[in-house]
Amino acid sequence: MTFVEFFKGIPQRMRFRINFLTVFEFLYALSIPFIISYAPPQLFVENSWFENMQLFILLVAFILALRAPHDKKLFMAVALIIVLMLLRETNMGRSYFCEKYLSPDEMCRWKKLKYGFIAEPLRNLYGLYILYYIWRQKVYQTFFRYVLHAPIYVFDISILILSAVAATLAEHPLIDNEILEESCEMLMYLAFLNNLWFYRKLG
Repeated sequence: MTFVEFFKGIPQRMRFRINFLTVFEFLYALSIPFIISYAPPQLFVENSWFENMQLFILLVAFILALRAPHDKKLFMAVALIIVLMLLRETNMGRSYFCEKYLSPDEMCRWKKLKYGFIAEPLRNLYGLYILYYIWRQKVYQTFFRYVLHAPIYVFDISILILSAVAATLAEHPLIDNEILEESCEMLMYLAFLNNLWFYRKLG
């Protein structure tokens, strides 16, 4: 398939499918300005209720990926990536270790803990293992088949991309808004979950 054929085929692959979660994503996206204006900031700190909801969504996505009926190697790779996302969201349980081993007035950083310097290299090693798995199992072949031929779920993919961009911009010093960042991350995870729900059913 040439680039011209690929781009010509995109309109035929576009699907404007909506399910209950897509509707919820739209409603939630519309509520984000009100969340920023009125939600208590303590709901968005590390290990808060809001972050735990994000972890729950990722856990559901992990289970869906493991139980995909088709292209199991591809979705196993997705499950491994979700574990990496969970490690990122929880910072590998850093807050628990800080609470247990550091005094309340110390800044919670891995370098403050006795063996904390090991944490980041271990996560990086796990990331390298994911790349090895993708290469060893030739997952990239199945992935590119989806890229070239699978339906494009316009609403959920658009929400996923836009929320990821917004969450990234919210971390920038010019904006630096934790509530916006966490709110957009929640939307991103919801869209990710729904895309996973759509694509795991393809065979």
